[in-house]
Amino acid sequence: MINVIQNTIGALARRASTAASIITQNLQLWLGFTKADVLGAELVENGDFSLGSDDWWNPALTPPNSVVFNANNSVTLTSVDSNVYIRQSNVLDIDTTYSITYTIDSASADINVLKLVSSLGIAVIPTSNGTHTVVGTAISTTLYIERTSNGVNATISNISIKEVSQFAPDKSTNTNNAKLFTGKALGFDGVNDLVDLSNPNINLKSICFWVNLDTTSEQIFNLTSTHNITASSGVITLVGTWSNSNIYVDGVATTSIGTTPKRVVITTDTNILVNDLEFAKIGSDYGALSLADVQIYDAELSLPDALIDYNNPNDLVFNKGGSVALANLVGYWALSEGSGSIAYDSSGGGNNGTITGATYDDKQPTIPQLGMMDWSNTSGKTLIEAPNNVGYDILGNALRLREGGFNLDGSGYGSIASDATLTAITTGTIQFWLKTSTTKFSVLNGQTSSEFIGQTDSGVWTDGNAGTITAYKDGSTANTSPVYDGDWHFYTFTGVNLSTWTSFLISNLTAFELDCIIDELLIYSDVLTATEIDNNFNVSSATHS
Repeated sequence: MINVIQNTIGALARRASTAASIITQNLQLWLGFTKADVLGAELVENGDFSLGSDDWWNPALTPPNSVVFNANNSVTLTSVDSNVYIRQSNVLDIDTTYSITYTIDSASADINVLKLVSSLGIAVIPTSNGTHTVVGTAISTTLYIERTSNGVNATISNISIKEVSQFAPDKSTNTNNAKLFTGKALGFDGVNDLVDLSNPNINLKSICFWVNLDTTSEQIFNLTSTHNITASSGVITLVGTWSNSNIYVDGVATTSIGTTPKRVVITTDTNILVNDLEFAKIGSDYGALSLADVQIYDAELSLPDALIDYNNPNDLVFNKGGSVALANLVGYWALSEGSGSIAYDSSGGGNNGTITGATYDDKQPTIPQLGMMDWSNTSGKTLIEAPNNVGYDILGNALRLREGGFNLDGSGYGSIASDATLTAITTGTIQFWLKTSTTKFSVLNGQTSSEFIGQTDSGVWTDGNAGTITAYKDGSTANTSPVYDGDWHFYTFTGVNLSTWTSFLISNLTAFELDCIIDELLIYSDVLTATEIDNNFNVSSATHS
């Protein structure tokens, strides 16, 4: 009897404490889609060295006399041995871009003291005392910290590595963030593909663009008969007169560029009259690359502007911070259409481009994510909001508002990394809000076409290799039929078994892609009661009416 009373009190306390909020007990994932972060979860274990040598290893040093873990939560690499490093295995993914922040407390020399050996393709990184941030692309899965100069000591107190992309953050106590793949870019083959904008007759003091080069030497933009932008041996190169120019790559003042997606901002303090604008073609030479979100301003952007542009995609162009005014935007080609032969100028200048040969690359990470934007889709073309006509695209079509949710157009998806907090679920609950008028889709999908939850093609829900499931709609009423009326509805699936899943995808099942808005995706490791289901429905109904 005592146990029964205690259990009852615990259940009542649990429900009472969350009566005005989402149930959080046993909540393993909560994607609210309120924002997208450009950095993912922390990947380094014990990056502040608070646990001493735990999680760090050097098989060549037994014991590691050359590596001293200090009482003040730092590590010193000494000059005792010639092979001095510590490492963590399987931290990185090859060809993936990462941001690395580290703090050097002291160093007996200021060059070649510390480098991330082979891990990030960076030969030498800053080694002066203080905190530094660098960006690199992984060419190894192992993270190394190495003292590279004999006779040199270096002490480090912190290192952090996070993937550079766009992520919907997990609001549970876990870090099951969703990496977003809803960007569109225009791909050029380097043979005869281009966008021809003829003579737009606009003044340029700043140009911003996302670019992914096929090689480190490519043709990017022609601007005039004497001005162009290229990449040469991994360096952004400006041809013509660019007075007091600045080049920022991913928000950092540098001319270096590799072969992964990069946000580039180039400025000059003197107008360049653009009268021969071509994308991916200069003279008779073509560039093999992908481009997205090209913006031209007749004002000079600052470094803080470049950081806003990089860290908060589209904020600058919609005047959500920064030093430039909307009137300074004289050209804006999002390259989000996805089909057709016209690259629309969303600035209102009317300088549309003619696409020849180039094809769209869907499901792109890193670049501006359509899933986190309002857009229209008319005749199969996805157009973003026109900054000068809020609520509409440049053609005057009303936008489909994302209303704080994940706005999918049938070609993108979200990916949640496999984690023990999810694969340990054998009898769990999944909930989400959905707004759709399409009748064929699959909401949550695993590593093959056999793993799915919330799939429909015939007016009923079906679930594959995911447990013995009971479905509910708009509260605790059992219902196996989704609704396609274009309004918000709340769905719950209990009895979910994810123990065999190695991949967790929102959409991305061939022929069942989502063309709808999904919001408040919740995954629990237990079966919610009817009261708890109703609680979550009622709590979030006000924002989904």
